[in-house]
Amino acid sequence: MNSRALFLAALVITATPARGQSIPSSSVRVELTPVVTGLSAPIQMLGAPGQADRWYLVDQRGLVLVVRGRTVQSVPFLDIRGVIGRLAPDGLDPGYDERGLLSLAFHPDYARSGRPGFRTLYTLHNVPVGRTADFPLPPYPNRGVAINCQEVIAEWKLDARRLDRVDPRTYREVLRFDKPQGNHNGGTLLFTTDGNLFVSIGDGGNFGDSGAGHSPAIGNAQDPRVVLGKVLRINPLAPSLTTARQGALSANGRYRIPTDNPFAQRTGRLREVFALGLRNPYRMSWDDGTGRLIAADVGQDAVEEVNVIVRGGNYGWPIKEGPLPYNPRAGNINNPSLISPAVFYEHDQLETPGQEAPLAVIGGFVYRGAAILALQGKYVFADLSGKLLVGDLRTGGLEVLGDAGLFIKGIGQDTSRELYVLASSNIGPSGTRGVVLAIQPGR
Repeated sequence: MNSRALFLAALVITATPARGQSIPSSSVRVELTPVVTGLSAPIQMLGAPGQADRWYLVDQRGLVLVVRGRTVQSVPFLDIRGVIGRLAPDGLDPGYDERGLLSLAFHPDYARSGRPGFRTLYTLHNVPVGRTADFPLPPYPNRGVAINCQEVIAEWKLDARRLDRVDPRTYREVLRFDKPQGNHNGGTLLFTTDGNLFVSIGDGGNFGDSGAGHSPAIGNAQDPRVVLGKVLRINPLAPSLTTARQGALSANGRYRIPTDNPFAQRTGRLREVFALGLRNPYRMSWDDGTGRLIAADVGQDAVEEVNVIVRGGNYGWPIKEGPLPYNPRAGNINNPSLISPAVFYEHDQLETPGQEAPLAVIGGFVYRGAAILALQGKYVFADLSGKLLVGDLRTGGLEVLGDAGLFIKGIGQDTSRELYVLASSNIGPSGTRGVVLAIQPGR
């Protein structure tokens, strides 16, 4: 079992961070240097196994772009703008929208010829309501809920003749679930070396995990029958390419479920669930130094939080928001099994007088690069409003690293483990003012 698997199976003890104080500025000096400009809505940047000469940039509107050096290749690696453009009522709202192409992940065997995952990749994205979902909303008392959209995990393969792009004909849907509202989609796809895929999914939208399409008593995030508000763990390859050793067959027959998932052997719970009690875990990442799975969960009114995700962990939403009570009617706020965040901040700690920009945590990475030694082992992340943050996941300490002066939509990592800010002066998925900024040592 690798270090990631060992950590995910362990219990975690989190520190209690200080509250009620403004967040201090870090003594570490950094500069943000433009690398790529002229983008629309860059939200994810990643490399592919076996490829050190390029990286991939995910645009929320439905594009995956290939970047070599500082040059964006003219032909997209993947283009699903046609699907995204059919979301009701008129495609993505250019002013603000949380739907779209949300995440890309390459199978760990992407570069290994002869393996089932060779040249295989996956996306998480929203689609118009189509066929009956694999995870439809349960029949709550408020029947007849209008579904805003659906969300899918899809498999793709490279074009055998043109290896710089995906063959759209290879699309294979792994799973599909209903979304009652258009916000709180999550979501990130992350692989482990054993071929299992972790997926972060929001609570379905709306306010307080309540209302139409939400479990009326406890909210979707606490409901073990509901896929929303969870982290899932599956083996997404077609079951014909794997064996029962990789897990049990899913209900739709399109993937396998690891038999050591926490609820795999329990009736009345979804076997795919790895952790629960999350509101909108927009970004997750692995800490390559320790194997920890880190998820930044966007808050409701008062708190933004960063969690260390463990097997079977319950992170409390909507019973609590961060460490604070939110809706005790959804469960026991004093339940010792509810895990508090490793790092959090309250909105009034980051707000500045006259600020109008909304606050929302944008997850990043534990820094394992070589350019800024003072950040080694610290979690570098951001807030949508533009602040670049650095946290200590052991002590709960938090500092402001800088201010991009832009809406930060993502933190990217290259193959050397150096970090980048993905940002735009437009909060919505529109325009050409999106940029990739390298985080470099300051002077």
